[in-house]
Amino acid sequence: IFLEAPHLLPLTSIVEIDGQKVKVTNGGRKNAKAWFIYSKVDPADASNSLQEIPMVYIGLDESLQVVKECLEKVNHQYCSILGFSQGAVFCHILSSLAMQAKSIARSETEIDVESEMVSSNSPFSKIKSAILLSGFPSMHSGPSDAEEYQTHEYRN
Repeated sequence: IFLEAPHLLPLTSIVEIDGQKVKVTNGGRKNAKAWFIYSKVDPADASNSLQEIPMVYIGLDESLQVVKECLEKVNHQYCSILGFSQGAVFCHILSSLAMQAKSIARSETEIDVESEMVSSNSPFSKIKSAILLSGFPSMHSGPSDAEEYQTHEYRN
């Protein structure tokens, strides 16, 4: 199954060059999509991703829901994911959710988890392997209801 990112990117952007606002074409792809967006001002602007500072990935919840619904429909217990560029960052987040779900399932104690994203019966637990190509560090730092897939901190 090959999933498509849900966020359509605009064909043009307005950028500032030497103090002047200039309209630029965003690669000319009419169907360019993203798993999440870095800027509310210009959805095609990915320059924030290069700063390697924690930020909110806009639209991440919708993308996670797309994958969750697909995994719920799949009648397999073994799924692999593959991501390129921003897709690799997204796969890192999915892998983190899979590991958390598996950890909860293996735990012998009752863990109070508010989010369905990381419960022991989470569809993300079907993810058994990931291939990440040409990715970059995930710096998602979401609001408190999204803490379970923050990846900007190293956890021991």
